[in-house]
Amino acid sequence: MARRIRSTATAPEPPQDAPETPEATDAPPDALGALRAALDARIAREVRRAIKRRDAEWVERIRANYDRDDDTPPEAA
Repeated sequence: MARRIRSTATAPEPPQDAPETPEATDAPPDALGALRAALDARIAREVRRAIKRRDAEWVERIRANYDRDDDTPPEAA
């Protein structure tokens, strides 16, 4: 039978007179902020790459659809 272990440690209470602003409550430490910035930059690079790949796919689709001998739209073919 498993026993439940209760923690006696509690999170420190924020001061009651502290302003409730995102800057005051969500400000990460410097190291965490640097990691978050690096992750945001990597995500932005990956998104740009995905957009470029997607754009290249659409260009190829358009060329394939409209590089036909006849002028029929691809839906009619």
